[in-house]
Parts: sequence; structure tokens; C-alpha cells
Amino acid sequence: MRVGPDGGEAEVLVTGAEGEAFNFVNAIDVDQATGDVYFTDSNLTYPRRFNTEVVINADATGRLMKYNAQTKHVTVLKEALLYPNGVPIGYDMSYVVVAHTTPCQVFTYYLKGPKVGNYELFAGLPR
Repeated sequence: MRVGPDGGEAEVLVTGAEGEAFNFVNAIDVDQATGDVYFTDSNLTYPRRFNTEVVINADATGRLMKYNAQTKHVTVLKEALLYPNGVPIGYDMSYVVVAHTTPCQVFTYYLKGPKVGNYELFAGLPR
């Protein structure tokens, strides 16, 4: 969705990616240089109101995605994720950090450089 600088009604930009409708869109961050948007769809099976079911059933159908501001196209960067949510872009715009509610871990997805496309464990968090 997009809302102009003066507010008003939100405009829906996209409703899904690669043949799958969005179900549980969670966190977003915007690359200030390009306007590209990185976001998660935490689960394809359960809607937000059943978020505890995602945890109980360890349903790994979450996705990390990128909305290209120029092409208006959404690309799935990583799928089969277990409850991904927070997605801050790194200070140098070369990676996105993805928090997973379960199993309490944080991963790095590399956008640029020699590790581009890799998804690596950054930290395990206490439960």
C-alpha cells in the first residue's frame, strides 16, 4: 500500500507474489536510495488472528520479499521460512536482517557483494 505525503486513502500496489496471495504481511523497510520495499509474509497457511497456530505447528510457509519501486513487481527472495517478521535493511544497503519469532533466531539475507542471495544465521536469541 502507498499513502502520499499529505495522507489520504491508501492505494493498494500489489496483492501477492509469484502466484500466491499475501496472507500475513508483517514487517517492512524501505531502501531510501531506490524506494524498493523489503517485507515479510509471515505465513501462507494461517492468517494473523491465528498466529499462535504458526508457532504450535511450526508452519514454515513464510516469505521474504522485495517490491521493486521502478518495475512495480514483487520478487520472493526466500521462502519456506518459519514465522519471519522484522526486516531492517543494513546501514550500507547490502543486506536485510530477518527476525524469526520462532525459533527465536535472526538471519541475514545478502542483497549485494560476494554473498548475494545467501541466507545465514546471524544470532540465536534466548527463549
